[in-house]
Amino acid sequence: MAFGTLSIAVLPGYAVLGLAAPLLVLLGRLVQGFSAGVELGGVAVYLSEIAPPGRKGFYVSWQSGSQQAAVMFTSALGIVLASSFSAAQMTAWGWRIPLLAGCALLPLLLFLRRSLEETPEFLARKRHPATREILESLVANWRMVLLA
Repeated sequence: MAFGTLSIAVLPGYAVLGLAAPLLVLLGRLVQGFSAGVELGGVAVYLSEIAPPGRKGFYVSWQSGSQQAAVMFTSALGIVLASSFSAAQMTAWGWRIPLLAGCALLPLLLFLRRSLEETPEFLARKRHPATREILESLVANWRMVLLA
């Protein structure tokens, strides 16, 4: 997700890249969306596994709660930017500020991500599927994957 966000934030505009600029923005948004979708399930499982008995729902709710806090923060940032800059400034470069603000969090997020330990439930699994097995399962269930 960081790659998608940063790529959009620093991408030269249409005047420099022509039609490639909006296509690259679309590609960056697709990377953001797919990575967010992939993370959603994994984070929920991780939070559920680290939760003490009887607290799983509370722990897992932090994922959704933190997303809503981010939406409120970015809405407030949008209000500040819209009242601080002209429409022309926002169109020219101001729209990049929220993306760069998000990128400023990357060092902290990378540090936090690297400091997470595997959960006992994960470590207790006797067998972990190899990449080939996962791909074979996707191919074998292509209709369900396509439908999803």
